Amino acid sequence: MQIRNSEGQLVAYLEPTEVKFGNPDVINHYLDTKLKSIITKGGQKLEKIQFEEKGTFIKSHVMSEYHLVDSTGKTGPLVLTVRNDGYQVQLGDSYDVWWTMLVPVG
Repeated sequence: MQIRNSEGQLVAYLEPTEVKFGNPDVINHYLDTKLKSIITKGGQKLEKIQFEEKGTFIKSHVMSEYHLVDSTGKTGPLVLTVRNDGYQVQLGDSYDVWWTMLVPVG
């Protein structure tokens, strides 16, 4: 995750320290809405799912979790939670989150 201030300057780069998965059916349904490709790694076929989320913080606070939310509302709101070291964000700061998920085929 990259965090930029309201002037567009990079102020933080965060990597997750923990991922908490929710209901597998919700996750699978959500991932079915994303573009996929098939790759082979170590002789195993995997679905590679990549997507990006962008947004702007609407209040100042210490951010230590990012919630992947299904904005379509079809599967329920929370897909998974990613925890990271806390960082103070300000009103108007923006974020870019890049997701790469590998799922075994079959």
